[in-house]
Amino acid sequence: MLPIDKNTNNFNIVFHEVHEFPNTVKYFTEIKGVNPIPKDSIIYKTVTGIGATTSEIKAKRHSIIVLPHISIVKSKNKGHKTDDHTFAVYGEIKIKDIINHIEKDYEYLKILTTPKGVDKIISALNTVTEESKYFDYKKNIFFLIDECHKFIKDAQYRDDMVEVMEHFFDFENKAMISATPIAPTDPRFKEKNFKNIKITPDFEIDANKEMYMPKINLVHSNSIVNGLKEYIETNDSDHYCIFFNSLDGIKELIDQLKLTNDHRIFCSNEGVELFKPFEDYNYKAESQFDELLLKKYNFFTSSFFNGLDIKLDYKPDIIILTDYGYREHTLLDPYTDILQIIGRFRKKEDRSHGYNKITHINNASKPTTPISEEEAISKFELSRGFHELLTTLNHATGKDEFKIFFDQALSTVKPYSNLLTADKQFSYFLYDKYLYHERVKNYYLNPSSLLTAYIKTRLFEIESNDRKDYEKGEIIRLGSTSIRYSKETNKMVINTLVELEDFRLLDIYYEVQDKLSKFSPVFFDAYNRLGVEMIELLGYNKRKIENELRKLDIEEGKDSFPMIDLVYSNFFLNRKYTRDQIKQTLLKIYADFGLGANAMATDLERYFEFKSRDSKENGERVYIFTNHKFNPVTKEKNS
Repeated sequence: MLPIDKNTNNFNIVFHEVHEFPNTVKYFTEIKGVNPIPKDSIIYKTVTGIGATTSEIKAKRHSIIVLPHISIVKSKNKGHKTDDHTFAVYGEIKIKDIINHIEKDYEYLKILTTPKGVDKIISALNTVTEESKYFDYKKNIFFLIDECHKFIKDAQYRDDMVEVMEHFFDFENKAMISATPIAPTDPRFKEKNFKNIKITPDFEIDANKEMYMPKINLVHSNSIVNGLKEYIETNDSDHYCIFFNSLDGIKELIDQLKLTNDHRIFCSNEGVELFKPFEDYNYKAESQFDELLLKKYNFFTSSFFNGLDIKLDYKPDIIILTDYGYREHTLLDPYTDILQIIGRFRKKEDRSHGYNKITHINNASKPTTPISEEEAISKFELSRGFHELLTTLNHATGKDEFKIFFDQALSTVKPYSNLLTADKQFSYFLYDKYLYHERVKNYYLNPSSLLTAYIKTRLFEIESNDRKDYEKGEIIRLGSTSIRYSKETNKMVINTLVELEDFRLLDIYYEVQDKLSKFSPVFFDAYNRLGVEMIELLGYNKRKIENELRKLDIEEGKDSFPMIDLVYSNFFLNRKYTRDQIKQTLLKIYADFGLGANAMATDLERYFEFKSRDSKENGERVYIFTNHKFNPVTKEKNS
């Protein structure tokens, strides 16, 4: 079937089929052409909450349904465990638990899992005998990846989301569902003749557009903290649901606005662990949603952006926060994140909106550093060519003594080095993430760009578009300290490692060590290499300890690029620095290396792409670093 013009969108996806439906349709199962979900298809749904996941749970076939977060798996399993015999795989669920469920021989196998659980499920299925109806599971079980846009968005931070695709293509019957138009570039989709199928409300015959086009208020501000404070003071509500993808930022907001006594934080299991050292300060974090846990001020991270059903007897205010200058990963996409957040809230008795109003407070006036898609592709091609050249030279030398040098040199070739898996294989999902990330950054170039992005989605009605700038003396800023490496958390990690020595001969010793090495890699490394006394002497300060570890790397010949590492740990992207600030910091770095060189602000041209301008406040020249010229050798995941 030849595609027609309306079967394309702003992302140049060609839709092979488009199924429009009136607002009399309430559920995915009522839409002809996609129930049951056809094999070798990517279903793009332009609305949330119509039960796409539920349709596969109810389908009369065996299914493995992969969902991006534990919170979603728990929520879906809670609603379907009794009637549909779903089984949830996450966390400590073992292979034998899955086998026990399989052996109960329900009419249809319905397994809900996070990406990490897929390997366990495959291992369990490989144990069944030829007599089992699951023996030829690659043919007999339907493999569905739901919320597949999250796989692309999170690919850079989650290896499990990349690895699950290898299992996906092994299945004869498979499909993906996305609420938003991010098309994967992996050539296997084309080789397998996948179809892009769009389902969308028919607005031309639907008089009730508000059901599908929520009204949203945009507030562009030079301080999201002041913006949130003013919103709360001028919009009285019993319940605020605040979405901000930064645990550090959420803690800062609670502190700055004095919300300690009436709040709840909904985040990942790891996030809950991060807040444990602060329990004496009355911070309350949960990894599983329950409406009974809601307080007046409720904060949600990205773990709760997708697939969760929030059905309440009342209508909260939804507040969405993005702050590029504070944390780049707080940026949210109107095509994906914003739509997903709003789609979480429904009234208990029907599918109508379960919220009062929606407000997106952002700082799109901050300097962002986007590049066009053409520029992004060009940078990728150039870096790939150089990476391949260095790899060839590495193989040609054949000398082990050069290995450390080449490995570190290869890691600086970006963006290509960022797009490799742990075993150094190119990942199309990481490549998709790279292009997507630059696209979203362009939305936040300025307030006009963000407004345009919202309008182009054709998914929202812009109710207001305001600018709120606060005077310098009244601005409340978010701090820069990470709670992962707060002094309280650092002490907790070291004390746990010390106490763990009493259990060295037991299995728990290695289990806890493994968890701590992932939870706090810097202090785990410091404990083993610097010792407790040195850590105490350095005051549990992450920056000082990292510097000591770098010096040790240099002494041991493990780091060929220590200057790059040290520069990148002291200067950050998208922040303003004066000439004097740059010179003083560089002098300290040069002193660490025993260099007597004079420091100049322009020295950083070797390491950064930057912009410079005169400050509006005092006319002093300031520099804003827009991109690294090298890939930082060590990158740490933000929570």
